[in-house]
Amino acid sequence: MLDAFHKGGDFHSRTAMGMYPHLKKEIESGELLLEWDKSKGVAPAPLLKDKYSGERKKAKMMNFSIAYGKGAHGFSKDWGCSYKEAEDALNLWFADRAEVKKWQEQTKEEAIRYGWTRTMMGRYRRLEDNVC
Repeated sequence: MLDAFHKGGDFHSRTAMGMYPHLKKEIESGELLLEWDKSKGVAPAPLLKDKYSGERKKAKMMNFSIAYGKGAHGFSKDWGCSYKEAEDALNLWFADRAEVKKWQEQTKEEAIRYGWTRTMMGRYRRLEDNVC
């Protein structure tokens, strides 16, 4: 994720490209652009954000929602798709971000073990017994 932020540009389009192999294939072949500097004139191919706005929207939703613990069940309700489809999309998202999955698992284990967790800013949050 840090690499994508350092590269700049459209982070959500980068996420969509990682989640959907057909997008990556089109970008690699030059049929689709991840981003384009408009000061260089008209783009020679469509931009991902324009041609595949639905896929990008899902990627964007995942980028923001996963940090708050949304899972396949929540995404399946949001998108009106099966649990399996949402789970597959979630797995594709995590495939490019193994460090996020590891962090989530460690945080859950600590919450269960200690009955509390800490925010990124260092604040403690006590958890009720039935939450874990």
